[in-house]
Amino acid sequence: MALFRSLDLSDEKNGRVALNAEGAVHLLHTLYGMRNDDGRNDDGDGGTTTTLGLLEEVWPKLERLPTLFTNHKGPHPYVVDTALLAAAKAQAVDMAEDIVTWAMDQSIPFSAATYTHMMRVYSQPPISELDHFVDWTAPPAFPVRFMYWWDAMQDNADVKPNVRTITSLLAAIRRRILTDVTAKDVLDTMDSVWDVPLRVEHCEMCLRIWAAELTQGEGHVVWTHVLQLVQRMEDEGILYRPETIAAAAACGQAADGNLVDREAWLHMLAKAAASDGENMASLIKALQTSTDVVVVLEACDRKLSAKAMDEVGIDRKLVIVGCTDTGKTSLTIRYCHNNFNTPTAATIGASFLQKRIMIDKHKMTLQIWDTAGQERFRSMAPMYYRNAKAAILVFDVTKEDTFAKVKECLNELRKHVDDDIVLAVVGNKCDLATSFDFGLTEAFAREIGATAHRTSARSGQGVTDMFETVSRALLKKHLESERLAPSANRPVSTPDPLLRLEQKTTPPAKPSGGCCK
Repeated sequence: MALFRSLDLSDEKNGRVALNAEGAVHLLHTLYGMRNDDGRNDDGDGGTTTTLGLLEEVWPKLERLPTLFTNHKGPHPYVVDTALLAAAKAQAVDMAEDIVTWAMDQSIPFSAATYTHMMRVYSQPPISELDHFVDWTAPPAFPVRFMYWWDAMQDNADVKPNVRTITSLLAAIRRRILTDVTAKDVLDTMDSVWDVPLRVEHCEMCLRIWAAELTQGEGHVVWTHVLQLVQRMEDEGILYRPETIAAAAACGQAADGNLVDREAWLHMLAKAAASDGENMASLIKALQTSTDVVVVLEACDRKLSAKAMDEVGIDRKLVIVGCTDTGKTSLTIRYCHNNFNTPTAATIGASFLQKRIMIDKHKMTLQIWDTAGQERFRSMAPMYYRNAKAAILVFDVTKEDTFAKVKECLNELRKHVDDDIVLAVVGNKCDLATSFDFGLTEAFAREIGATAHRTSARSGQGVTDMFETVSRALLKKHLESERLAPSANRPVSTPDPLLRLEQKTTPPAKPSGGCCK
């Protein structure tokens, strides 16, 4: 850019104040921050000037600037480190070496940032100028130089690795520059020895490294590392971003289906940014490569804007539980889409649908979680039931044993929900011949404070009435809480971000067998 080319960095003259060390740092930071995704900046004349080109023009002027020296002790070390930061981002190997050579000539002590930026120069992958593709498979140009700076940093007792050092180390592992150190080694050491906080970019890099190792068939041990990192992110409150989701998807796609720990994996996904539809779809696709996988997730808390909240209205989570093959999925589809398909496949883990309704002049969004009836999904119940405000207990009127199992389902449900949860007991398939005494259902419903309903997902009988009864009970509780709560302390409803993911496909086919959750 013309402005940088015309900079007069000479000593004081004509009444002007010469640039000092602090000013030089700001100048270099400006140069560093101007770089766009493609590594170029518009020069105002229709052409482009690379960050490297700007650095090559500015740095020689800074080297000769007397005001960088204070009391003959040499320039402020931040000047060198900031120049190296710009050189590293510009992938300017020769320029970086020139800067550190000059620093050594000036007897400027190296800081942790100095070593880290030099390690970054030699560990970061090349970026294509045409399509901006980051090529992690490209062989490193100067692996020996990375090792030189890493060894030098370890030999300097006055410095210790920082957050950016960890990023450079993991990049070197990913590019196979460091072959005698693993990502797990780095994670363990940064915590126990270096006292460096774990950042989301470290997690993403580790997940990418492990995805590559899983592709190469390094199974159970690597997958254990993945799950341990997921748990650590949860424990330390590290928030996910789209890059994290993509890295996690890579692990899921690379792993043998039998390695996927559904509960831990889905707990990780619950923290993902569900609004990032492309990556979320990739994760779901990865999970579907494994049998018995749960394809719908409980998502993280997120506040909606006032406009979005107005569209959602009162937001409530509703779970449908009961034995397999009692028609839970069919009931949900009948209510949400006024459709009935038979047979449907046994729900795997849980599926999710939403229904926006207007009830007594109030907008309400029902997040309907259709849980699996199979026993093997019992361990996942806490995730599915969490924050549920209503539950529909479904049994098949043609199979009396499924009514008995409803009581077991209720006992499990009670462990994970509030005592005042809205309950409905539903005898489904009432269009079929049965000798079942529905009086038992009504008695049980009175005992647990629930309503009792006869429904047929096939014909639609009683389905809408049942859901409306539950919705009105939810509305009543909401209005009571609004009336009792001080206006300044009224909670803001926080809907599941999965409301944004419209589920337009209906589950295919459902064989019988198994019981609750």
